[in-house]
Amino acid sequence: MARLPHYFIAIPLTKEVQVMCSETQTFLKQKLPYREWTNKHDFHITLKFLGPVSDSKVCHLIDRLQRVYFSPFYLKVGGVDTFGSFERPRVIYSKVQLNDTLTKLVNQIEFEAKAEGFLAEKRPYIPHITLAKKWDGSAHIGNEVLTEVKNKDYSEKLLYVDCFVLYQIFPDEQPKYKVKAYFTL
Repeated sequence: MARLPHYFIAIPLTKEVQVMCSETQTFLKQKLPYREWTNKHDFHITLKFLGPVSDSKVCHLIDRLQRVYFSPFYLKVGGVDTFGSFERPRVIYSKVQLNDTLTKLVNQIEFEAKAEGFLAEKRPYIPHITLAKKWDGSAHIGNEVLTEVKNKDYSEKLLYVDCFVLYQIFPDEQPKYKVKAYFTL
């Protein structure tokens, strides 16, 4: 039996924010041992991870997501933080400022996805742009390096959000995320 394709809903980035994230990666690659660095064309802000989904369920979800209505808005992007332990963070990411409009958009998407039978996310929503993941377990660095990385004065950008997309994941390709559907705000 064929495996179902995996999907997620996200905010795509402008070229300007992609370049900023790529420049941040260049700095981080000199300091931190990750096995997987995000392709600059795959940078995004996840709104909802869906996992494996059948074609018919994707079509129904696309119909529901067409109902999401929001005015365009801005998000402040920049700085670095991590998920996981301080000594070996599993993910390093560029921060995205959470605001009321983004929270409402995430909640509306969650509502529409739940109506199509998708499970609600149990963890609190932390908007971010993944820069790298999969800490190289053989590497040990000092706390001063992670402190330096997190406290560096990174540039910040305003991201104009006027759409969100449904991405399909192609794990063996680069870039690995391809737009399946596009939703204008």
